[in-house]
Amino acid sequence: MSGANLSGINLTNADLSSIDLTGSDLTGSDLSGSNLMYSKLRGVRLIGCKFNGTNLLEVEWRTTDFMDVKLSGAINFYFGLLENVLLCNTTMPDGNVITEETYWKA
Repeated sequence: MSGANLSGINLTNADLSSIDLTGSDLTGSDLSGSNLMYSKLRGVRLIGCKFNGTNLLEVEWRTTDFMDVKLSGAINFYFGLLENVLLCNTTMPDGNVITEETYWKA
């Protein structure tokens, strides 16, 4: 499924475990309550995505921009799996918001 255009799609409560979404466009998609464990999200567009309550166990994030992303209540989100990502206006699982552009390089 890599390279898919999933912008604006409602994927709430979907089982997307072990999926390869490398290079896909998820702009404005709602993945709240979904299961993304063991998935690959490398080079994915996440502008305005919602991951509220999403299971993010072992998700591989590489070269991905988290711009206006909502991770409120996300489960198993771990910074150690971020590599070369940009965080800006991102609501973290604990509710804190990263407002300034922050580049995370593992």
